[in-house]
Amino acid sequence: MSHSSPIPEGIDPSEIPALAHPDGLRPNFDNPPNGNPAAYACIIICLLLASVSALTRTCFMLLTRTIPRIEDYLAVAAFALYLTYVYCAFWFMDICGYYVHQYNVRAVDMTEILYWTRIFTPKTTTKRGRTCNTFAFICYSLIVLNIAYYSSVIIAGNLACTPYERIWDYSVEGTCSFDPLIVLVTTGGINLVSDLCILIMPQGKIWHLNMSLQKKISVSIVFSLGLTCIIAASIRVWAGVNAYVSDDKVYNIADVALWCMVEITMGFVVFCLPMAPKVYYVRRMLRFGTNI
Repeated sequence: MSHSSPIPEGIDPSEIPALAHPDGLRPNFDNPPNGNPAAYACIIICLLLASVSALTRTCFMLLTRTIPRIEDYLAVAAFALYLTYVYCAFWFMDICGYYVHQYNVRAVDMTEILYWTRIFTPKTTTKRGRTCNTFAFICYSLIVLNIAYYSSVIIAGNLACTPYERIWDYSVEGTCSFDPLIVLVTTGGINLVSDLCILIMPQGKIWHLNMSLQKKISVSIVFSLGLTCIIAASIRVWAGVNAYVSDDKVYNIADVALWCMVEITMGFVVFCLPMAPKVYYVRRMLRFGTNI
């Protein structure tokens, strides 16, 4: 991100681009080329998938449990935070737009854009084990590591610059101990490792279950939906690195935002949607008056 420089006399600050055009052309501030239609479709599809998944798990909880478990409360809280992220994704479409090159953005608008991009460090949700074995130990370790890491990120990110406003407003005089945008890269890597662990660990349990081979394959395929999380997380890491090293950060941050949403959405699908067959089974028994 280019740091601010003194504005020459006689030049309207609102006409200065946030980045010089590589071909020396005039910037298009009013109607720049963008990828808003594709981004809008991605956000809507992700929202629908996450909503159906969350609703499925909620139905399972209401139909089968008299006392909700802690993971049920965490699922509801995570979905509420997810909706906040969706709101911010639509907000960015209004204040800037997706895949808009930085040279088509006014320099005076960068403060608000940079403030918003700090949101793109979402947290992942890990699964919990119930028995004191290696599987449970790894699950609890992932939870502790995620909490410790993201707590550190939040604290370090808010203490990165002095004064505080310089984190998103480079026109404020001050210093920064590190570039806050490096968080885009590090969190992507942490999420990728967590997703890999969450994908691999259940497979060992599944293939030791006392059930037919056909059922084992079916259950394994359901949990293998986590591959989509791995793909999304991998692309997000690439997008984060690209956004960090590129001068055109406004354009490249769009990839980070959308792949974050895909990754989180598929996390909801993996965590909640396997409950769907059980919900159908329970509803069918209730319909025909069968005791559960």
